Amino acid sequence: GDWGNSSYWEQDPYNWDANAMGYEWSFVDETNRDRTTLAHDLRFSKSFNKILLTSGIYLKGLTESDKRNGWLFGGQATEINTTFDINTKSFYFNTDYVTSEYTELSIGSRFNQTEIIYNGTGNTLDYITWELVPIESLDTSVTTNMFGFHSSIKHRLNNTIHLFTSFSRGYKAGGINQN
Repeated sequence: GDWGNSSYWEQDPYNWDANAMGYEWSFVDETNRDRTTLAHDLRFSKSFNKILLTSGIYLKGLTESDKRNGWLFGGQATEINTTFDINTKSFYFNTDYVTSEYTELSIGSRFNQTEIIYNGTGNTLDYITWELVPIESLDTSVTTNMFGFHSSIKHRLNNTIHLFTSFSRGYKAGGINQN
């Protein structure tokens, strides 16, 4: 298991004593995962003299199921079964404009919608009777809309020195913390 190392925990400042506690600081944490991802990025570009226009649509679907067994969440669970779907739709647009032989201006934006559908169940142990006890299940769905943009200027002083500045707002849709 993660951090399951008796010799580490026996040292200061933890001073773990397996004899006093009645067991070693060692445990199992097993994860069996099945993940499928499908992504498409359909992009269109067109040049007009010194201007390059790019627009696109990005779609991604991720489905995952996890079966975990062992000493989980610091002993708060012994078995977790989860499934989740993460579906992303994005639309984006970008304009690159070459203002001179040495300078380029870029402006772009992106709208992103991410939907997360999650279901998690599991068990823990009643440490008095040592029987399995169900933990609170979690069945939820969250949809997040995000808007990002950027503008930048690139300028080449010579073949070895380039200047770059940008103003942007970015994001990254998150994933799942199990249960």
